[in-house]
Amino acid sequence: MCSAVQRAGDRAARGDLAVAERLRRVDNHRMEYARELFGKICSDPDEIETRALLTFCL
Repeated sequence: MCSAVQRAGDRAARGDLAVAERLRRVDNHRMEYARELFGKICSDPDEIETRALLTFCL
């Protein structure tokens, strides 16, 4: 995770397993959505993953 908001969420999740699980689900959903969008303009799976990860971290 890269943003300040995400780091704050990480800190909150350290002490609460339910928060950690929710954050994990939200992060996975965001990444899957980014992959889906980039898949519409790219055909290379490595490029899709790279673009999604970079976008997620911004």
